[in-house]
Amino acid sequence: MRKINLPWTTVITQATTPGDFHPATPWLPVDPGITAVGAWLEARAIQGTGMSVQLAVQVTNDVLTPGTGTGLGAARTTNGVGTPASSSPTVNTSKFMRFGYLALVTSGAGNVRVMGEIELTS
Repeated sequence: MRKINLPWTTVITQATTPGDFHPATPWLPVDPGITAVGAWLEARAIQGTGMSVQLAVQVTNDVLTPGTGTGLGAARTTNGVGTPASSSPTVNTSKFMRFGYLALVTSGAGNVRVMGEIELTS
């Protein structure tokens, strides 16, 4: 198992549809043996109408044309620690991956302080 810590950061968005991906790691080479991705996040100081944030993974074969982010676990809409979640996103068909946050609001702009941890299981 490999752990990747995502330090505290502020995510700001005006997106009203999912897909506003905010990277928290550099591009990493994909280990073709990855079988599961575990994730949890902590959110604090959520501001904005309908603000939500979710840990996510983004994969690509070409870092100049990345795909959209895929959510990991449930989105947070209130302060607190999210329930750890494990999923099997399709990462091992791509060359590169990075982790970050999907954020959106229902109107206007929003921001949140977040941190998290990713666990890669092979």
